[in-house]
Amino acid sequence: MMSAGDFALGEKFLQTMQCLDCHAMSGDGSVADVIHAKAPNLDLAWKRLREPWVRAWIQEPDIVRHGTNMPPYFTGLASGDLRGQPLAEAQKLSPEQAGAVSQFGRTVEQQTRLLMDFFVRGWREGLYGGC
Repeated sequence: MMSAGDFALGEKFLQTMQCLDCHAMSGDGSVADVIHAKAPNLDLAWKRLREPWVRAWIQEPDIVRHGTNMPPYFTGLASGDLRGQPLAEAQKLSPEQAGAVSQFGRTVEQQTRLLMDFFVRGWREGLYGGC
């Protein structure tokens, strides 16, 4: 079971990563603005996508679908790490930026688990109230 606090932290991470700059997501049951979205609607991601696929997608989207506009948030290619890297390392963030994102976890496993929990468990358990 996911706590409301962890769900809120996952939502904050989604906002920090600026996912909604491209993706549509209403979260409250209303229809998201898909006309202006540049990327797939995230409202139903938890129902139709498998976690291992989503995890691979946010790490190396161009490998999953060559030519996509989705940036590789947790890429491991530069370091040769097949598990990926934490957001700060993968994106070469400044020390100040890295400190700000450390609240979402310090390892790639912690950070991606937070996002997966937000998308899958948060919706399934009815925690979502809208971004």
